Amino acid sequence: MECKEKVRVCWFSGVAIEMCLVEDGGGAPHFHARAEYEERSAVFSLDGSLLDGSLPSWGLQDVKEWTSRYATELREAWHKCQQGEIPSPIHSLDDDDEWVQTGERLPKLVEVEARDRFRIWVRFDDEVSGEVDLSHLKGLGVFKAWDDREFFESVYLSENGVPAWGEGGDVIDIDALKIHMDLTGKTAEDMFPEFFETPANA
Repeated sequence: MECKEKVRVCWFSGVAIEMCLVEDGGGAPHFHARAEYEERSAVFSLDGSLLDGSLPSWGLQDVKEWTSRYATELREAWHKCQQGEIPSPIHSLDDDDEWVQTGERLPKLVEVEARDRFRIWVRFDDEVSGEVDLSHLKGLGVFKAWDDREFFESVYLSENGVPAWGEGGDVIDIDALKIHMDLTGKTAEDMFPEFFETPANA
């Protein structure tokens, strides 16, 4: 289930949710979920059934919960994509300061500034801050837009709480939680330990 162009509609707990902007062959309505920390991806029907690929158990659990919570919004996003329109972002499991299953609120990005040599400075609401080197992304895919230095310097904090560039249907953004993990040296296991625990009867 490949498509020429995908649009991100949500991101939560290390999983990016994307849809094909135009359907790729008339298949059943579906969306793509990508676990960014483990480089694994899967395709789901709009009711949350796994159609192809795989996700780690912690990601699979969250995707199924998210799908059941936002079924109506998913259908609306699908129909818009089929018409070649950019859908509105769908709320994540972490919105409105909800507490994740670890009992700890995910850190939120509150400030971002462009720096020299394709670096950005960020600050989170837990007072973690610092510079992040993004030069390894320059020239790759959508990040070719950074060849325009003024465009790179236009970085702003989006409504979704991530560093972003551009506007309308041409927004480029990057994962704020991954930045926080890079600054603190934490791993996905550190952030979501209960998802990596081995059941006692396993």
